[in-house]
Amino acid sequence: MTAQVMAFYIDESFLSSPLERALDMIAVLYRELAENADSLLLATSAEDIRRAKREGKTALLLSFEGGEPLGRNVKLLGSGPCPTRVRRYI
Repeated sequence: MTAQVMAFYIDESFLSSPLERALDMIAVLYRELAENADSLLLATSAEDIRRAKREGKTALLLSFEGGEPLGRNVKLLGSGPCPTRVRRYI
C-alpha cells in the first residue's frame, strides 16, 4: 500500500470539546509516525506520496470527517505538517 487516508471522526460524545479531541487524535498519529518511521511517513503533498513509494513506505494523509474541530476558526488550519498548536500536544 502506497498511501492511506487517516480520516478522523469526532464522535458525538466529544462534541463539547471537538478541537481538544482532534488534537489528541493527531498527537497519536504523530507518535505512530515516530515509532514507525521505517515504514510510515506523513504526506502533505503529492511528492510525499511519490517519495513513500520510492522508499517502500506507506504515506499517511490526514483528513477530518466534518469541520467540528475548527468551529468557526479557519485559522486553525495553519500551514505545514505540524503547526505549533499541535506540537504542544505531542
